[in-house]
Amino acid sequence: MSEEELLRNLAAIPIGQGIPGMNKGTVYRFVGIGLYDSHGRARDFDGWQIVTLDSPQRNRPHIRLFVSVLATFLKDGKASLTYGGTPRSVILTYRRGDGPGIPNLVEYGSHYKSLARYVFLHRT
Repeated sequence: MSEEELLRNLAAIPIGQGIPGMNKGTVYRFVGIGLYDSHGRARDFDGWQIVTLDSPQRNRPHIRLFVSVLATFLKDGKASLTYGGTPRSVILTYRRGDGPGIPNLVEYGSHYKSLARYVFLHRT
């Protein structure tokens, strides 16, 4: 799925829509699409498109996911979005040191996979 197709699918998700998480009992709320503002911490990513999810189970409820990284999670298909694994395309693109060091990528892997699975199930 291209980044443009992904953006169309994300735009079709209603604000407030519940999105099941990878971990049992986790549910995110879709907040919307926007542009990243690092507030000075990761200036190289300012202006990148992001998707924001809300998770009341977290101390910091807003989760900001980069659309381009989410598109990479979708490259290997739904079968690669299982609990515990990382899609090969993500490893090759972001973890080998060639690509940009994405903020919070390791910690946010399950959030990316949860949203990617939702997109696969509800794509337009």
